[in-house]
Amino acid sequence: MSRPLRYQPEQWSTLFVTLRCMQGRYLLRPDDTVNALVVGVLERAAERTDCHLHAVVVLSNHLHLLVSSRTATELANYMEYVGGNIAREIGKHHDWQGKFWDRRYVSTVCLDEAAEVDRLAYLLSNSVKEALVKHARRWPGIHCYEALCEGKKLRGKWIDRTALYRARLKCRDGAAKPTEREHTEACTLTLHPIPCWADLEADDYAARVRELYDATIERVRPGADVKVFGRKRVRRMAAHTRPDSIDRSPAPRCHTSDRERRQAFREAYRQFARAFRAALADVRDGLGERDFPLGCVLPGGLRVAPT
Repeated sequence: MSRPLRYQPEQWSTLFVTLRCMQGRYLLRPDDTVNALVVGVLERAAERTDCHLHAVVVLSNHLHLLVSSRTATELANYMEYVGGNIAREIGKHHDWQGKFWDRRYVSTVCLDEAAEVDRLAYLLSNSVKEALVKHARRWPGIHCYEALCEGKKLRGKWIDRTALYRARLKCRDGAAKPTEREHTEACTLTLHPIPCWADLEADDYAARVRELYDATIERVRPGADVKVFGRKRVRRMAAHTRPDSIDRSPAPRCHTSDRERRQAFREAYRQFARAFRAALADVRDGLGERDFPLGCVLPGGLRVAPT
């Protein structure tokens, strides 16, 4: 089955994004180095693109982001940077050779305020609903709960490998070679309020997110008979381990509780897909490259992006 086309119907849409490791392996298993490197990549990616990150959770074999992007192309650039740099840095850290991610990221647009809140609630519940830990603050990896609700900063590091490479090229024989430490910058991940709550003061926003977390956990927390896995066992998992089973349920095309909006989005997507494929056929026939519909990501090699 082919992948759905990347489609963003409006500028500055909010999307729920998922990226999964190859074969569900625990390549993102949390430790201090993984946490710091991933935070650094996320912050640097936001600086380079028109994207605002609202929330993030990184489990051992996948990550979720709630992010607003100006266009589908900006989100594609953001995720290309995030996926590529995490794969290189964490793959090197865990001595993983070959493909890191299972497939391209999956992004699903939130069509209304209720959908934004629902996706934030789902993201916050990760690690607890799977019975990995008892509370989100106990998760040993990256989780936005403490940053959003308690004011704790998500701190990381960025290794400027371009500068390191150039410095090593200039290094003369016999001289001490430049080290990663000399080209590593400390950074703090910036999280923006979700658009529908953007007018709240910082303390009110934190209180609202705490209420949302508490209500969500009360609904999805595993029963008392389910044993919690625990943070120590999470840290001891081998990064190359492949789980016995993987959730393969397909992502919805959009998030909304409004049936009419969902139907309208589906019809708009069908029209968009027809126009995109027709334009792609023209390109393949040498007839041009400027007739792609708004909201798309151009095929590789084309330079004119829809605005």
